[in-house]
Amino acid sequence: EYKYDAARIAQLADALGVNARDLDKKLRTDTAKFFWLSRGVDTDAANKIRGLRIPGIDVYRDQQRTYPHGSLAAHVVGFSGVDEKGLEGLEKRFDEEIRGEPIKRKVCKDGRGRVWLDRGGLAGMNQGATVELTIDATLQSVAEAELLRQVEEMDADGGSVVILDPRTGEVLAMANAPAFDPNRYSSYQP
Repeated sequence: EYKYDAARIAQLADALGVNARDLDKKLRTDTAKFFWLSRGVDTDAANKIRGLRIPGIDVYRDQQRTYPHGSLAAHVVGFSGVDEKGLEGLEKRFDEEIRGEPIKRKVCKDGRGRVWLDRGGLAGMNQGATVELTIDATLQSVAEAELLRQVEEMDADGGSVVILDPRTGEVLAMANAPAFDPNRYSSYQP
């Protein structure tokens, strides 16, 4: 039996930023016990959804890799997708090493699946390996700015530059234009 009325579907669709008719169809046709209605919703939307108190609809906290330097060296660093799998750059190349190992925790849950007693902490958790680059952040920033200036001045479609230490061969800067922000990779053209 379908348990969602049109008014609540409209409120949920508004909180998720989706079409109410499409959401209603998804809820009626997806027979899996668990499925995502949306991923990556912001805190305001999550609070609205929780506030609706719709049976069977819940909000789950998800981890997400963040890139504090934004677009700086984005083509080198790459990015990971919603499931934390590296999709481009060093994120993809070293995905298994930096991901870490899952841990097991013993918890007690109520009938709705909410944790009410957590018997294990995160001590001893394998956080994954660290990758350290030879890139100099200041030189990288200058290289990206100058490359972008030249691309715009020459009305070029794009450009690349690599700066090496001639004594060691270490990569000090590696820039591409146009650039992108890996925190919002899906809003850019491939």
